[in-house]
Amino acid sequence: MSDSNSIVVGRSNDSKYVAFGDDCQFGDICGYVLVAVKRSRIPWVLRELDKIKSEFGIPSNTPLHCRVLFGFHQREKAGLGHLTREAAQSIAIRCLLLLNNACIHVKFASASLSQFASTMGTTIDLWDQQQEARTDLTVHHDPKGLISMLAQMCMMIPWSERRLSNVRDLEIVVSMDKTQAKLFGDCSRQAHHLINAFSDIGAPTGGVFQFTPRVGTEATDPLLQLADVAVYALCHRLDRGEKALFWRTQLPSVRLLQELPYIPINRLKST
Repeated sequence: MSDSNSIVVGRSNDSKYVAFGDDCQFGDICGYVLVAVKRSRIPWVLRELDKIKSEFGIPSNTPLHCRVLFGFHQREKAGLGHLTREAAQSIAIRCLLLLNNACIHVKFASASLSQFASTMGTTIDLWDQQQEARTDLTVHHDPKGLISMLAQMCMMIPWSERRLSNVRDLEIVVSMDKTQAKLFGDCSRQAHHLINAFSDIGAPTGGVFQFTPRVGTEATDPLLQLADVAVYALCHRLDRGEKALFWRTQLPSVRLLQELPYIPINRLKST
């Protein structure tokens, strides 16, 4: 693909909206979330997030990670041993209410890892334009690889909110993840780099959008914490087990939620 018809999106640091992305795997469930907030509203949201931390005795510079909040030993290691599981649940609820109060739009893509593995098999058959021949690529049942596909879905599929329909007026910040991951083929990359994607959906005639999100951390981009809480809660909500009863029954509804369930259909499997 030539550079002449590629339109780089996701790096606009003066855009009206900023979308923060993070992932979660809970058992068989993989998920990815983008939370999009109006840039002018970010300072207020950060103050509200700090208020939540303060009420629960969490230092402002300590990031909120649900895997830490909901793990006894992880809480101890992070210096949050004073928190109970009930307190962690209250923090999650408060964060989801903040999403609603701040009119933050949430896009959530999810998939079953086992369904992906059973449907896609171990190879796909593709046409190699350079070699002018068909080639088999290995399919890796790597949760981080599947999550990269879900992240690309979140970026490429248009937002249902009209004010977010112009992808060139949206900065995208994704959480740093240096885990080596594979999906198709035998080359591995750091998980946050697998997210980069091309799409002609909504692009001008003859053009294609090149999604190149900025990679950040909670230190540089603290609203990644809300993405962490959102994706953790939404993935756990999909679980049908008894242990996930709280997530299914006690959470407030995310008011501006756009769900993107991924159901794999393999029309490229080798015979």
